[in-house]
Amino acid sequence: MCPSRVSVATASPPPALAPAAPRALLDYARPGDTVHFSEMFRLVRGTGHILDVLDVLHRDRLALRIHDGAFSAMDLTARHPRTGELLSTVKFMAQTLAAAGELQRDLQRELTYDGLRAAKAKGSKGGRRPAVPADKTGDVRTAYLEGRSIAA
Repeated sequence: MCPSRVSVATASPPPALAPAAPRALLDYARPGDTVHFSEMFRLVRGTGHILDVLDVLHRDRLALRIHDGAFSAMDLTARHPRTGELLSTVKFMAQTLAAAGELQRDLQRELTYDGLRAAKAKGSKGGRRPAVPADKTGDVRTAYLEGRSIAA
């Protein structure tokens, strides 16, 4: 069966559920739809956020399909047949995997900042090297403003 509507998120979401892409996507989805994400961290940011998202999905009767990563093999919308509550094992696994992802992101951020500080201490300013050497920028700018061809 071919879906009647497809929405593609092109950026990571903000920390809260209400803003931007995830909220718009969840408003757009109809009961019975399956919401697809390439990885869980495109939808949520951490442990505090994940259960809120799962509750919204359940409330709106939406299925969730994660295509890559640790969450791809889990049914994150599994509920207890009598109480309708999120299964304890699902809560545990979701929170544990979200905590691991949060830790990974925090470590990556720390290592990036450490690397930037070390480079700055060595005198490196960061960023791309100029495509045109500093001594030729005046000539290139003049040629551009005069409408002449600029060789690479």
